[in-house]
Amino acid sequence: CREKVVAWTVTSGDNSDFIAAALDNLAALYRENSRPDDAIAKYREALAVREKAPKPSAALIATSQLKLAECLTLAHRDAEAEPLLFAAFATQAKLLGTDNPNIQETKKKLALCYRNQKKFASAEILFKELLATIKKHIERSRTSLVWMDELCYAEELGDLIDIYMRQTKWADAIPLSQQLLATDQSIPSNY
Repeated sequence: CREKVVAWTVTSGDNSDFIAAALDNLAALYRENSRPDDAIAKYREALAVREKAPKPSAALIATSQLKLAECLTLAHRDAEAEPLLFAAFATQAKLLGTDNPNIQETKKKLALCYRNQKKFASAEILFKELLATIKKHIERSRTSLVWMDELCYAEELGDLIDIYMRQTKWADAIPLSQQLLATDQSIPSNY
């Protein structure tokens, strides 16, 4: 199987999307079988194929960057994941807009990457942006599922509290912890 994928890569041409998808699938198999180094190598190949495609798609390149970054993060290689997450986020923001809910997960991954590298100021900024976006959505939402947004808000609030606690900023962490307790009480108990 490996030889076939390599042969496809060499002669990618117009089949670049199919080749990149095959490489992604192979990488996912490696990842699921606890072979992170092999998975990372295949995700890198998939990204390279997408970047060198005759008609590169910014959205597909961003997707490849995210898959590779996620694998690197799982391997505790956050310094390598950071530029990929940043590039993917920038592409998504350009294509979809910064307030689009579809890019918030990438923003969270980037914030967590910053946190893992002890880049607390950068992580704090992103977590605050995430909280503001979720809060806006809660205020606009008038559905019976608003508690789901409140659950997301509580999760991001917990991440921001974590940032403050890692820096021993108790004056910032304590009021947010009290706010988190109040938020948790409004979420249905079976969730």
